[in-house]
Amino acid sequence: MKYIAILLTMFLLKSCGNTKDVASLRDNKNNQQIETVSGTYLITKLGAIDNLALELTLKFDENTGKISGFSGCNRFFGTYQKKKDFISFSQLGSTRKMCQDEANNLENHFLETLDKITNFKLKAGVLTLLENTNPLIIANTKQEHIVITYQALSRGFFEEISVTKDTFTIYNDRDRKLIKSYKHDIKDWNECLALLSQIKVEDLPNIKAPTSMRLYDGAAHATLTIKSETKEVQSNSFDHGYPPTEIKALVEKLLSFKKTVSKQ
Repeated sequence: MKYIAILLTMFLLKSCGNTKDVASLRDNKNNQQIETVSGTYLITKLGAIDNLALELTLKFDENTGKISGFSGCNRFFGTYQKKKDFISFSQLGSTRKMCQDEANNLENHFLETLDKITNFKLKAGVLTLLENTNPLIIANTKQEHIVITYQALSRGFFEEISVTKDTFTIYNDRDRKLIKSYKHDIKDWNECLALLSQIKVEDLPNIKAPTSMRLYDGAAHATLTIKSETKEVQSNSFDHGYPPTEIKALVEKLLSFKKTVSKQ
């Protein structure tokens, strides 16, 4: 009986040890998923500037602890240290190319801002760099090709506006034969990405329309679609001209591209 009790005690101790090991591994795995920032990011907001005229980038290499990217005029490089949600940059340097004042000023502002960073958040591909609790830089993962599309249609009306990093395209017929593509300013694309970063894309199919005129032909049916290389998500239908609050700013930005055409 005593022998059985000893065996039972040893089994329980071993089981508890295994449970702790599994929990530790799980915690380490979760921490790694939360803290992994390796990759290239496109900056969509720098301080109060959310319509950047130049494509600023950040590239993290967690194997070497090095950071690099384009800062507006030059390529920059340096090192970073990260623990939990804390992050700091050091040994920052850059190439010596001289540019116009706008690019030089933006670059100085960017590098000075990096030097202030103390914390970070990473969620759904959106990286936020903060000074304590104050967000100073917002960036999106750069790997995927993103297409943002607004479509509105009724029995006698069709309109579709698709925007990518380089161009926007307007279709005025359902067969998409009358295609008009235009180059846009990088500021417009950065603003689109900044607005997109404020939307929970996975929740688009569940967003409720604030009005229902489309149900009795009082308005065209409209949708917002976000397409990347790995997935495509479309919103619920809503009334053209009356988008849900969650996506209103982005929809209005897409519709503003039509005004660009009228000026050309």
